[in-house]
This record gives sequence, C-alpha cells and structure tokens, in this order.
Amino acid sequence: MVIASSLVRRSPRAAASSRAWLMYSKTSGGSRKVAGCFSMRWTLYGPRFLPVRGDVSHPNQGGFDVVIGNPPYVNRRELSYRITGFETDNVDDIYASCCERSAQITRPDGRLSLIVPIRSQFADRDESLRKFYERRFDAIWVSTFQERPAALFQVKVRSTIITAAGYGSVSELHTTLTHSWIEAFRPHLMATLRYSLRPAGSRTPNWMRASSDAMFELIDTLLAKGTISSTPLVRVSDYSVGFKKTATYFLSTYTVPPVTYDKTTHATVPLNEGKLFVQNRKDQLAASAIAASRLAFLWWTFTGDCFNVTKGTMSQIPFSPHAYGQDTFDALVELGERIEEALPAVRSWDLNSGKYVGGYAIPELRHLTGQADEIMLEAIGRIDLLPEIQYAHARMYKSTGISATTLRKLPFEVEV
Repeated sequence: MVIASSLVRRSPRAAASSRAWLMYSKTSGGSRKVAGCFSMRWTLYGPRFLPVRGDVSHPNQGGFDVVIGNPPYVNRRELSYRITGFETDNVDDIYASCCERSAQITRPDGRLSLIVPIRSQFADRDESLRKFYERRFDAIWVSTFQERPAALFQVKVRSTIITAAGYGSVSELHTTLTHSWIEAFRPHLMATLRYSLRPAGSRTPNWMRASSDAMFELIDTLLAKGTISSTPLVRVSDYSVGFKKTATYFLSTYTVPPVTYDKTTHATVPLNEGKLFVQNRKDQLAASAIAASRLAFLWWTFTGDCFNVTKGTMSQIPFSPHAYGQDTFDALVELGERIEEALPAVRSWDLNSGKYVGGYAIPELRHLTGQADEIMLEAIGRIDLLPEIQYAHARMYKSTGISATTLRKLPFEVEV
C-alpha cells in the first residue's frame, strides 16, 4: 500500500514552503518505509519527485492508495511564489490547490482524507473545489467540528474533514451536523460520527450539513415552497427583523432593536446589527417568529460558519410564511406579537469597546419561540419531525443560556 501523508508542524505560512509532505509505502508485512519527503511546492508542481505518475485522471494510471493531510491555510497574496494551473486557482487560499493536487495523486480505487477550513462546505469562492471533488470522486463524506467548548486542535478553529473514495461523478454525499463537544468526549468523537445522505436532486445548498436523513427530507420539503425571502423582502422600509451579526449558541433576533449605551449613559447606534426589511407589520411579526425558531438556528448551523450571521443566510431560512394558507400565517403573526411583548423582560448587555452593547437573552423565551417550529411542521403535516428538530438543536444549543459575563442589569439608571 502506498500512502501520502502531510505533516504540518509549524505555522501555516511556514508549512507552505517547508518539508510538509511525507510519502511512504507499507509493505505486505506491515512495516513502513519512508519513500520521500517533499516540500509543498514540489507536491503541487513536481510529479517527477513523486513515486507515482503525476495526474491520476484515468483509471489505468497510478497513484497513492491513501492520501491523508492537513493542507496549509494561506492566502495566495502572502506567498512569494505563484500557484497556477489548477481548476481551483480562483480560490484565494492555497488549501484548495493542495486539495485538488491530493485528489490528482490518489488512485482511482484509493481513499483520501483532508482536514480543511469549514468554509470549504459553503463559501461561493470555494465552489470550484466542491465541483472538482464531485467530478473526481464517487462518494464523499464531510464531517464538521466547532471550536468551542473544545476543538480538534490547540489552535481553536472550526474544522471540516473531507473523506472521499471511488472514481467518477459523485453519487453519494454524506454530511454530519456541526459537532459541539467537550474535551472529555475526545476519545469517542470520531467513533460516534453520524452521517446523513443527501438525497439525489436535493435542493439543499452546497455541502449542507444535516443531523439525519430526515432533516435533509424536511429541508427539501420546505425549500420547495420557498424561503423567508418570499415574505417578500424589500430594500428598505419601516418594518424589519433585526439580528446580531455574530452568534455561537443561539441567534439573537428581534423586531425592537436592543439599546446600546456608552459609559456616559447615552444611547448609541446599535452595534453589529443586520436587518431583513419587509413590507408591512404583519409580515414583520410572521418573519420574526420564523427567525426565532429552532429551525432557523439549525439552518444557520447547517449552512454557514457557525459564527457570522449574514443577511444571505437569514433571508434563505426555509419557510415561506405566505405559502401555507391564512391560518398558518395568522398563527405566526400572533406568535411574533407575543415574542415581541416578552422581549423587555429578557434584555441583556455585554461590555465591548467601552460600550454596553444591548441584546436579548433569547434562550429564556424558548417556551414561545419553540412554538414556531410546531406551527411550521403542522403546516406541512410533519409534526412527527419535531423530536428530530429538538434533538439536533440540543446538540448545538448551550443549555446554560447566555454568557456568564453578560449583564442583566446596567450599573447605572437609564430611562426606558
């Protein structure tokens, strides 16, 4: 068996030009013999240095039986040399070129497994890499890992592991949810991975993560009727659903913007806030109920980087409030109004850059926001999937709620 394994011991930039790839063969007796150690540049450009033919684009050509690696994550602009000639040249990080080259030197009947940035699963700029892998491999498994409370590496980053096998256009794409885990669980993490198979012809975007096959089915069913953007959304209006642009364990969404104060107790412009604008008050309330649901939170964890909350992600939450009849719409409007009325009781503040940044402890409203999931599932006749949503949410949600450093009362008096 011939194996290629990348070893990155130093910083990503140093690894890009260091002796980072170790290639060895395993004899039939199981002993291991080092065949060569090559720099990243040689791996990318020098097939004559490899103990195989360079581009495995045909089943009759050679290649490694197994390729295992953690390619460097380095922006192309930081390099002193150019990497060109790859289908992934448009990706701004050289990890994509390393992934493409790794696939090229893998035997058609071989296996490949690489640890890559989480952006590989969803970023538009990384689409060429996903398309290349879907053409090259018959089956792909994608697992995803949070950076907290524990992370795969000492340097805390959100990571994705791509494992691929077979030759030809992809017929099977398997993904996991985004694993949030504690350090004590590390010995059991890989053994307990649970993959879900994306259905053929799925409407789900990119390499969307999912907690189960049933979750793929649910998202596909909802996407068939549209998204929250079908409300419809408009460029600007007096009615909006606001959201914090970063999150970890819950999405902070609202119809009444939380107030931020400076240390002189003067109210200031809300920080780190995004908005979805709608046409009228009822659309605002219905959209706010959807955005506060468990399903919306799961959509964010399935399709993004599990930190940034973008307008693109929020506008594609898979439920169209007008697509399921007046009763469903009215129920969402009524629920949105009750959530809005409850917001003042869960106000919170975080001290950041000399300002008391306002927010809401949304987890404390789960008795209300959780009803949105029931309304949406009843609309499609699949209330039986509520336990699936609750399970997937529990895997990502922080049961203790907001941060211990979050203030529930300001240290000074203000007019409310």
